[in-house]
Formats: sequence, C-alpha cells, structure tokens
Amino acid sequence: MTRLGLLMSNTGSGHRAAAVALDTALHHRYPGEFAVHYVDVLREFGVPPWNRAPEILTFWIKYNQYSFNKFVDLSSRVMATRIGRDALPSLASLAGHRRFARRYRWDAMVAFHVGCVGLAVGARRVSRQDTPVITVITDLGRPHAGWYHPEADLTLVPSEDAFQRGLSLGMAAERMRIVGPPVHPKFVLYRCGKDEARESMGWKRDLPTLLLVGGGLGAGDLGRLARAMDSLDVPVQIAVVTGSNEGLRRQLERSSWRNVIHVYGSIDNMEVMMRGADLLVGKGGAATVAEAAVSGLPMVLLGTLTQERPNVDLVVRAGAGIGVVDPCAARDAVRGCITQPQRLAFLSERARAFCPSDSCWRLADEVAVVCNGVGVFPGGESPCSPRR
Repeated sequence: MTRLGLLMSNTGSGHRAAAVALDTALHHRYPGEFAVHYVDVLREFGVPPWNRAPEILTFWIKYNQYSFNKFVDLSSRVMATRIGRDALPSLASLAGHRRFARRYRWDAMVAFHVGCVGLAVGARRVSRQDTPVITVITDLGRPHAGWYHPEADLTLVPSEDAFQRGLSLGMAAERMRIVGPPVHPKFVLYRCGKDEARESMGWKRDLPTLLLVGGGLGAGDLGRLARAMDSLDVPVQIAVVTGSNEGLRRQLERSSWRNVIHVYGSIDNMEVMMRGADLLVGKGGAATVAEAAVSGLPMVLLGTLTQERPNVDLVVRAGAGIGVVDPCAARDAVRGCITQPQRLAFLSERARAFCPSDSCWRLADEVAVVCNGVGVFPGGESPCSPRR
C-alpha cells in the first residue's frame, strides 16, 4: 500500500476540499492501494503567528481586506525569485522542515497549499531521500508564484492560464500537467435532475432559485448579498450557505424576508444544492467556481480578493458567468439572467464546457503514476500531458 501525505492548511475550505477530492478519487480509482494522511502544515509546523493562520485570515479579510490583498501581491512577487521561494516557507516554519522530515515518512507528498510546497521540498532535502513531491494548484487563473517550485517532481495545474504562468516563472513544461481543477467526484457522480434535487432539499420547484455562497468561512459580504437578492422585483427562492460563520447564520435566520429563503451552515451536500439551483451568486473562490462549472451552474461572482480576481476573469472570458463589483451590481446581473431564460441556458452550457468533468480522475491517475506506476495510462502517459 502506498503511503501518501496530503499537505494543506485550513485557511479557507478550498485547500482541504482539494485534498479530500484526491483522496476520494484515489479510493474510487484504486481501492485499497493508497493510505492517506492529512497534515495541516501551518498549524503543526508554523511559528506564531502562522500557526494561527485560519483564525487570523478570517479576521484579516473581514476588517482589512486591502492590506491582505497587498500581502498576497507582495508575497507572490517575493516567491517568484529563487531566494524568496525557499526563504518565505523557512521563515514561516523556521526549523519546521527538519521536524517535518523527522516525524513523517511517506512514499509521496502532495501539496495543496502555497505554503506547503517549499516546506515539502526542504524536508526532502534534509531527509536526503527521493520522496516524490507533487503540487496540486487550486487557483484557476493567475496562481500565486509560491505554487511553482522547480524541484517539485510534478505540478498539476487546473488551466492553460496556470500552465502559462508556470512557464513564465521558469518551470519546465515536462514537469507540469493540465488536469483541470480538483473537484470532488460526488459532483460528477450525482445524477439527479433539478426537480429531484429541489425535492430532496425541500425547495419549491416553481421559483427561480439563487444559491448564495461565501466559501467554508461564509465570507464575501453574504449578508448584504442576501438583502440585495431579496430586493429583486421578481419572486425568487434564495438558499444561503454561511459555512462556519455561525453568527451570520443566526442573524439571517432571525431576519424577516420578502421571498422564500433557506439558510444553512456547514454542509456536505453542495452537489445537490448546485444541481437544484438556477444561479450561483458569491465570491469567486476556486473551489466554488470549479464545482459550479462541473454542475453546469451559471455564476454571478464578486472578485474582491487578489487570488480570486483571476478566477472571475477566467469565468467571464469563458462565458460561464458574470463578474460584478458589489451586491447591487450582483442583483442587477441576476435579474438580467432570470428574466431571460435563453441567456441563462447559454451560461449553463458555457459553464459545463469551462471545467472538464473528469478532472478528479485525471488528478488521481497522475498521482498514481508518479507514486508507483499503477496509473491507468501505460508507461506513465496521460491524456492531459502538455501539448508542448
């Protein structure tokens, strides 16, 4: 059995979701052949304040998004250099790569967070072993420079834009593969239609249904978005997912509404919700965008965070959704969609074309080939190998 270390951080839900997607796809594709171990790298090996990154991130984005965006921009520029690529992860963990190398022994490491790649490479150097390091990039459009490390054995990218970004940073084309975003297999395997999905959720079948999401942290100005959607001059049904933001969930549940509204906290059936909805409205997180695309769900997206703006641009360019700057603009965009069924159908068709539905299986196959050559493609060949 191949021992696989999945390195991530709970700074937002997308990184863990990507790791779970790979874990599940490997279980379906190669049952009993992989034993996986999840490690929250920043929590376990980071020095203060990085070991409190999930809590700090939520507070930082809520109260000073401008400085957070500046930090992301600056860190990306620094990690685009050879010195910065190794120095920043070392500063965040100090001797973490040494402790990491002593504590864990795996057959391969897979990094799902920009802060994990350099640590994994450093730990391999210290251990003087040849453990493969695989990077799975979750950002869709213009990924942070820290994702790209020339010593990683394989970097799996979600899009052509991400592939070109790697080339511009000096990555070798043969060390990258375009596989699509890491989407959980349940979004592909769920076969029910819209009416069945709505019935299972207890939603009305005869109303246009808006799904409002803010990622696992319930961010993205969800409260104002919900109010804006409720002020539409056409009747709608609104489903709001607040994730771990319990304060917002209680606030929305206590409020009075003109339209039918359903409020949810943390959920595990997003594939059902996306199948039952007519339109997704929320922030442009990579995981949300990819899941909606696989579900054929058109999107109205706010890209207020630096790492999310390229995702929104990519969706708009593909014709799979609409980018907006604030909740009022989102309301106007939503009205234009739900009052024009043909436009909504076109957006849905473009959303399905935006993301390959077999990306989860491609991801699993590439990892299996690197680990022990058990992949379904003879000789390690892959249909998603770069065309160069």
